[in-house]
Amino acid sequence: MAKKIILTVLLILLCLNPAVAGENNGQVPVLIQVSSNLSDGRLSSDEIMHIAEGEGFKAVVFTDREIMRWEYGLWPLRNLLKKKVEQNSIFKYGISKYFEYMRELKKRFPDMAIILGAETTPYYYWMGNPFKGGLKLFNAHKHLLVF
Repeated sequence: MAKKIILTVLLILLCLNPAVAGENNGQVPVLIQVSSNLSDGRLSSDEIMHIAEGEGFKAVVFTDREIMRWEYGLWPLRNLLKKKVEQNSIFKYGISKYFEYMRELKKRFPDMAIILGAETTPYYYWMGNPFKGGLKLFNAHKHLLVF
């Protein structure tokens, strides 16, 4: 336990040393939690990067929606009798296609850092009776950011 504490303190002191961290260890303007029109945003990734660059940001953290599909299936025929709501997302666009698009975006903006993340909705659930008044979706806007 004592070794871990000493190692942690040394690591912190090393990072705070200007000779190690570099002279310009100040703040870097970063645009965080941005979604493009590939998911639930209004602007394309190119438009977002142009705006961020014009406003003086040095990095953009994209958090497009990983999947925007909510399903409810009736047992025992969940795949035949189900309600499904789907909107634009990384999965709908295609994961490989999304990563390729972001690689190309990085080539067009070499002076900007692009950090990829995803926004997911793992906590949704349905309530109600599909035969009496319908179903209602809950917690569809309770999100988790993953990097």
